[in-house]
Amino acid sequence: ITLQVYFFDMIMGVYQSLILIATLIISLKGDYCEFDQNWRASTYCIALGVLYTVSSHGSLLSIVMLSVVRCISVLSDNMIHIRCSFILWVSAALICFNVLNSIVPVIPLPYVQNL
Repeated sequence: ITLQVYFFDMIMGVYQSLILIATLIISLKGDYCEFDQNWRASTYCIALGVLYTVSSHGSLLSIVMLSVVRCISVLSDNMIHIRCSFILWVSAALICFNVLNSIVPVIPLPYVQNL
């Protein structure tokens, strides 16, 4: 689980590096207001948004799962043993949910875009 947190934090570092590069490119071209609509509609902005959502929510979900497992193991009277395979399945499900959560808003469907 902690490896997931490291991975999502690494993705956040990549995101911040890419956003810095994009900011420098736009600032060198001149006025941002002229490029605002083009930038927001570009594939790069959409990809950075997905990358940001996956990394920030991925770290949060991993820490929440780690906290829940720790609380269950510490506070349980019967000393419930949580199997590693169960943790891996829940972790995989949370990662799939996280990726879907970040991709669905950028799908060019009329119903999704009007929400």
